[in-house]
Amino acid sequence: MPPLCFLPTVAAARTVQPKLAPFPPGEKPAYIHCGGIFPNPVSKTRKTGSRQGEAAGKPALARMNDMVQESDKSGNIRSVERAIDVLQALNRRPLSTLHDLHRETGLPKPSIVRLLRTLEGKGLAAQSSRYGTYQLLGRVKTLSSGFHHEPLIIEVAEEIMIDFTKAEGWPLALALFDLNAMVVRASTIPYTSLSFFHSSLNMRLSMVSRALGRAYLAHSEPNEQKILLEILKHSKDPEDAAAHDDAAMARMIAQVRERGYATRDPMIEPRSSTIAVPVRENGRVVACLGLTWITAAMPMPKGTEKYVPRMFAMVEEISRELAVRAPHQRKPFRVPIGEPAPDLA
Repeated sequence: MPPLCFLPTVAAARTVQPKLAPFPPGEKPAYIHCGGIFPNPVSKTRKTGSRQGEAAGKPALARMNDMVQESDKSGNIRSVERAIDVLQALNRRPLSTLHDLHRETGLPKPSIVRLLRTLEGKGLAAQSSRYGTYQLLGRVKTLSSGFHHEPLIIEVAEEIMIDFTKAEGWPLALALFDLNAMVVRASTIPYTSLSFFHSSLNMRLSMVSRALGRAYLAHSEPNEQKILLEILKHSKDPEDAAAHDDAAMARMIAQVRERGYATRDPMIEPRSSTIAVPVRENGRVVACLGLTWITAAMPMPKGTEKYVPRMFAMVEEISRELAVRAPHQRKPFRVPIGEPAPDLA
C-alpha cells in the first residue's frame, strides 16, 4: 500500500515543481489524500463555525477522546444505556414495531435501527417475518444465566400465583419497593394469553397512580409513609405529579386503608383494570400482589366483589409460608442495668 501523501495540488501532472491549486483569498489550498482531492478541513471548520464542523476538523483520536470524556461526565456510557432500554422494550411484547420502541424508549428511530442491527449481529434479536416488527431470540436468555438469587418471598409467592392464573386465567404480579416506585419481580403473564403485555417483569410502577404502588404506600408505617411522600414530590415521573397535592394524597391513602385494597388510576391504561393488596411479613408490608384483567370482560365492581376475597386469602397464605420458611431470628440478649452479666462459657 503506498504511503499517505499530503502534497499541495499540482497544476499539471508533468510539472516538476508543485503548484498550488487555485483557491479563494484567505482560504487554504486543497490537498491530495491517496489520489483524491479534498478541501482543507480546517478552512471548512472556520467557514461553518459550528461544533459539528469543529469535530469534523479534529483527528480521529481527538474525536474519540471527546466521546470518552463526554461519557465520563455522568459516569455512564450512553450507548450501553440505550441498548438496555431497547432490550427492555423488546421484552414487553412478542413483536415490536420501530414506532413501539421509539414511543417507549424516547430514542431517535435511526439510533434504534442501529441498536437493532447490533442486537441482530449478536443473535439477541431479529426482524420477524412480519415486515416492520422485531422480536427477541432465545439467546437473550444467556444474559440472565448467571443470576440465581431471588428473595424468599418470590419463591414462596410464585407457586401460589401460578395456581391462581391457571385456574382463573387472569395474570398476577408481585412487586417490591425500590427507592420511589414498585418493581414487578414476579408475574404469571407467561401462563395466560389474557394480557396486553408480553412481560411485566422489572416494570417500574408509580406509587401515586398504580394499584401496586398505592397499596404499598397506604399500608406502610406512618414514619416510612411520610418519607415516601417527600421522595415522591421530587420524582420526575409524570404519573407522580399528584404527589404535590397533599389533600388528594391523604384522601387516596385513607380510601385504600379503609377498603384494604388499592385500584389503579382509571385514566391510566383504561383497557385493563388492576386491584392490589399488601403482603406482610412479621406485621410489615414487604411486597404487594396485584391482579389485572381486561376491562371489557368485567367491570371494576364485579371484579372487586369476585376477586378481593381471593386476593386476601392468597396474601395470607404467602405470609404464613414466609413465617415457616424464613430463618428464625434470635432476639438479642439484654442484661438488666445494674445486674452482672451471666457466664455464657
